[in-house]
Amino acid sequence: MNVNPDENILAEVDAKLTNNEYEVTLENFDGPFKEAQNIASEKPIGVERSQSHSQSENSLRNKTAKRSKVDEEVVVLKREALMNSTIEFVKATKLPISENETWTLLEELGVESHLLSTCYLFFIRKPDMLRGLLRCPLAFRKDLLCR
Repeated sequence: MNVNPDENILAEVDAKLTNNEYEVTLENFDGPFKEAQNIASEKPIGVERSQSHSQSENSLRNKTAKRSKVDEEVVVLKREALMNSTIEFVKATKLPISENETWTLLEELGVESHLLSTCYLFFIRKPDMLRGLLRCPLAFRKDLLCR
């Protein structure tokens, strides 16, 4: 029977382990053990990442704060622009004189009764045209209106 030499060695080691003939000490592991201690005493990788993470969080907070400030300024500018355009719109659509005064003006200018309501509605819908008529000299208003 051919016995493999490796099997003989394994059998010997197994027999010695069974009989407690081997003494195991840590001195055999001095090199790797000291290296392991050195590695264990270093800062863990997770700590470095968390510091880096906290730095990036602070950076993100600063950017967010700057963005918030810019966003607030933009909102204020938009609000002011909207208010100004609303004011201009109201001015443009507001009659320069009241509706009663507009009717009276048309009567004084001698607008014929069948055209009176048409002219009145025209000026109510187009306040700019009424402004133009009012800025025209009195002597030329009826002529301007008839065109």
